[in-house]
Amino acid sequence: MNTEKLNSCIGKNVFVVVSINETFKTSKYGKLVSVTSTSIILEDLFSLETTIPFEKNGMKLQRILDDRGDDIVFADVMIDDCDLSVRSHNVLRLLGISTITDLTNRKLSEMRPQLGPKSEAELVAFLQEQGLSFEKE
Repeated sequence: MNTEKLNSCIGKNVFVVVSINETFKTSKYGKLVSVTSTSIILEDLFSLETTIPFEKNGMKLQRILDDRGDDIVFADVMIDDCDLSVRSHNVLRLLGISTITDLTNRKLSEMRPQLGPKSEAELVAFLQEQGLSFEKE
């Protein structure tokens, strides 16, 4: 987790998305009070503080967004947890890509020989939805 970027947002309102046991997602809105090496502390509208660990007991912090909906932090999500077609999952596995960061660190031109047109279009659209892209050519 990029705690340096988070520290610059202390005192600002943020929207936090958390997954629980990889199947359920929940969110919380509040003012970012502090950041440690393992968690963040949010203060809600009622001035109640909540500690949210980056990862603990099946719970994993997925995203932290600012008031405009722009990502402050996007956790390294496993490709298997993404809603992609079986074909795209298989190609990514074959290429040794297991996380979104792995995917964004690749050039699309390197992957084209293994991708069909539908998988290519799906992966480009998927990254665009996340506000991400492949590494520049």
